[in-house]
Amino acid sequence: MSGSPTKLLEIGSGIRTARLSPSGDYIAAVGVRDDGKHILYVWNRKGAQLMPPAQVPTPASRIPALAWRSDGKELAVAAGSEVWLFHPVKGSKTVLQAAPSVRALQYEGDSLMARTDQTTFVWHAHSHVVRWRLSQQHLLQATLSPDGLILATSCFQDGVRIFDIKRRKLLDHLEAGSIATGLKFSEKGNYLTCGYRNPGGRHQDRIKTYDMKKKKQFGPTLSTPALRGFDGCADGSKIVARTEEKATVWSTSDGRVLGESEQGGRLVDRLSPNGKWVVSAPEDGRSALLWRAQKAKKQHHLELSGAVQDLSFGRTGELLIAAGSATLWKAP
Repeated sequence: MSGSPTKLLEIGSGIRTARLSPSGDYIAAVGVRDDGKHILYVWNRKGAQLMPPAQVPTPASRIPALAWRSDGKELAVAAGSEVWLFHPVKGSKTVLQAAPSVRALQYEGDSLMARTDQTTFVWHAHSHVVRWRLSQQHLLQATLSPDGLILATSCFQDGVRIFDIKRRKLLDHLEAGSIATGLKFSEKGNYLTCGYRNPGGRHQDRIKTYDMKKKKQFGPTLSTPALRGFDGCADGSKIVARTEEKATVWSTSDGRVLGESEQGGRLVDRLSPNGKWVVSAPEDGRSALLWRAQKAKKQHHLELSGAVQDLSFGRTGELLIAAGSATLWKAP
């Protein structure tokens, strides 16, 4: 295997966000044309279009929300107060009514979730029948467990609430009164990691991981002053936390620092599913930095056609970067 990252594909222009399908066969991206209109594109790995480009509404968030269903046959896109479902191979489209403004989308198990400003919607991923509509004031974040049966949400100064979707029941309320800045389940749903901001003293920002079966904290509390956000690997064993000055990789179980990159970053860093690589968006512009989670000095600068807008690792472990064009990379 080569000692350097390999660029597998570069495609599109004006790209703001991109997502790889779970199997890695397709790439969906939203770009902005010169006339300001937002356009959805879907390509295969050879760069061929699977469907004609489709105009979508101007997103409510900095970047449009995109999500693939697990079988790669359906793509959800935020569309104002609606969710548009595209079926690229069939060439059809379905519209689901939500509420203003759709800011996040996620498929897990047999569930599709959409988070708006004050409501979380959960539908059956295939029949599109509503499973639950949960209203909360000042809703900031929401995420589904991998089986699609547990919902975690955070509202302003309300900590994290955990719900059973089938029973529509509150299971737990974590860190009441705090402001959460990130929610992430491990791939088997056994751990939930949450970041917390302390507005009265940002030196007290922290990250905690919970054992969902034992209903107690797993590992120590990680102290991360001025926390911007975090990401975790698939099994939950490692976390990368972003502050203004640096990114730090931690061992979840014992709180050991495994690696650090002492560079500022424009976005929250992403950790590969296997926990071996971190990708960062340095402040210097048209490049991304790929570095070893446990050997931060081993790093690669990825030259790009524009400023980095979005970073994501697919479930296959490949890296997808939106930076003017969409580029697909294979880590060493």
